Amino acid sequence: MANLKPCPFCGCEAELYIVSERLQPNNRPYFYARVGCIKCGVFFVTKYHHPNDDRGFDKEKQEIITAWNRRDEQMIKREDIPKLTPEQALDEEVFMEFEKALKSARRKAVAAQKAERLIFGLIDDMCIDADGTPSEAENASNLADAIACYLQYGEFSISKIMREVREAYGKES
Repeated sequence: MANLKPCPFCGCEAELYIVSERLQPNNRPYFYARVGCIKCGVFFVTKYHHPNDDRGFDKEKQEIITAWNRRDEQMIKREDIPKLTPEQALDEEVFMEFEKALKSARRKAVAAQKAERLIFGLIDDMCIDADGTPSEAENASNLADAIACYLQYGEFSISKIMREVREAYGKES
């Protein structure tokens, strides 16, 4: 049933995820699904089927698929730019550069999120309670906040974080 276009960011195959599809005690459908890309973690469409609505699941699924597949048909392709006026061409070049930068930023944000999950997973593997471990960082009350501040803003030094991690590991083991 799912005839989904590929991810608009990375081009990989998109998938429809049915999170919940059931009837409420009052026989009204409850439906929650999302469409997205596993590779880059983009989920554009999330649909909640209100329990007071009696439409069927198939209609909801088709609406989600249609929303995901919707693409701006007015977008100009790079090869069409020479046919435009100089002003239009300049505008389109700017838009394309912006789109390219936006996609790149999204890929980097996804990579940063994965790296952060890895870091906190390693903290957990060391049996360190990062939320319960105090920190000397200026804008953080605990080790978890200090690490997050370092990752997001470059605050607090890596050497001080490492010292606090080593101390917490020594106390926990």
